[in-house]
Amino acid sequence: MRLNPLPFIAGLGFFILASFPALALKGPPIEAVTSPSGIQAWLVRDETLPILTFELAWRGGSATDPEDRHGLTHLMASLLNEGAGALDAMAFQKKMADNAIHFGFNADRDGLTAKLRCLSQYKKACFELLKLAVTAPRFDADAIALMKNSHGASFRRQAQNPRSMAYRAFFASVFEGHPYAHDPLGDLASVEAITQSDLHTHFQRHVARDNMHISVVGDIDARALAELLDEVFAGLPAQNSLPKIAKARIEAGPSSQHIARDGPQTTVVFGHAGIALTDPNFFPAYLVNLVLAGGGTATILGEEVREKRGLAYGVGTRFVPLRHADLWVGSVASDNTTAQQAMDIIQTELTKFTSLPSRLIYRLFGGPTLRDGKDYLTGSYALGFDSGAKIAGQMIYAQLHDRPMGYFETRNEKIEAVTLAQALEAARVLFSHDLRISSVGGTAIALPK
Repeated sequence: MRLNPLPFIAGLGFFILASFPALALKGPPIEAVTSPSGIQAWLVRDETLPILTFELAWRGGSATDPEDRHGLTHLMASLLNEGAGALDAMAFQKKMADNAIHFGFNADRDGLTAKLRCLSQYKKACFELLKLAVTAPRFDADAIALMKNSHGASFRRQAQNPRSMAYRAFFASVFEGHPYAHDPLGDLASVEAITQSDLHTHFQRHVARDNMHISVVGDIDARALAELLDEVFAGLPAQNSLPKIAKARIEAGPSSQHIARDGPQTTVVFGHAGIALTDPNFFPAYLVNLVLAGGGTATILGEEVREKRGLAYGVGTRFVPLRHADLWVGSVASDNTTAQQAMDIIQTELTKFTSLPSRLIYRLFGGPTLRDGKDYLTGSYALGFDSGAKIAGQMIYAQLHDRPMGYFETRNEKIEAVTLAQALEAARVLFSHDLRISSVGGTAIALPK
């Protein structure tokens, strides 16, 4: 999983935004590319810099890990650039370094992902390595042992980090009985039990053409890309054989669980069911969340918790769109003596959206506040496209969440079209759920009476 840094490429990529003056308004110019064998990709062509950026994703992820092998997909991802074909780990990494290639895999609950960047002059070697990695991974015993040690170190760090502990406990509680309850990293015992055979079997089930998505940015045209897609991926199985994952039922609140831990602070993660990206309420709710606590300290919760009372450095809330569930999650950390007060204020503010007359909500959320939120979301959108890596990432995200290719052209229009009435209705829907709370530290958070 070791990545070869490419700072000079990253520096050049800063200037890619200048190549696409329409980005601020309409997003990048995307071409749909289909290879002769039917493999599809999204391409943003840019010949101003001699750089190619690939981002790939296979649906599945840690949700498909066997019950006694949690962490299998994550471990597999870390090994896919640790030797393939005739190249052992050292030879594979040396070829990456010799050809200035940045190449790595990762995994989350919903997918296996890969990112690859190289200079155009090294693209032959670049795609030879990619083909080897996705068709002939070695999973050598020494590489497995090395990555297991790395995963163990990561797990131990997370086990001592209050925020990581709180999030792990939150997901385990909210998704009890569903694969999402398990952290993608797994745990020490399950990862240690993973065998070379487990890795080969899971790879063969996971990496196929029917669950694959590809985005490409840079110095390549559609015809050359189509040929390349077949050269690299045509040998993959036509269909994956992963287990089907059921829609997750998010356990309703209210609930509060606590992990006692020595220290001066209590870290709290709170949340409930969210709103799907395809729901008509999503963009109104997205604006609601921005004004509530989704954009720095100049928010309702930021003002009430930090500015007025100094109870925390900040409060953050966000949507977590998953393939089989939709969450809305927030977090705050406060002194043990004030953690309960901070959460009481947060819950009081959330209640206002569903219990107080609309004219009071308008004072909190109407007029220039809504306008400022729209200006921020639409004005900052181009920053998500200011490098080839970001553009490729945005395209993969859109594909994984079933967004159409024209989504980037209509996203800002959808935000501008949100009315105050729609925002208030979205707030009512979003905050009609009771909170589920997970805390780590010196104060167990009590639920409202």
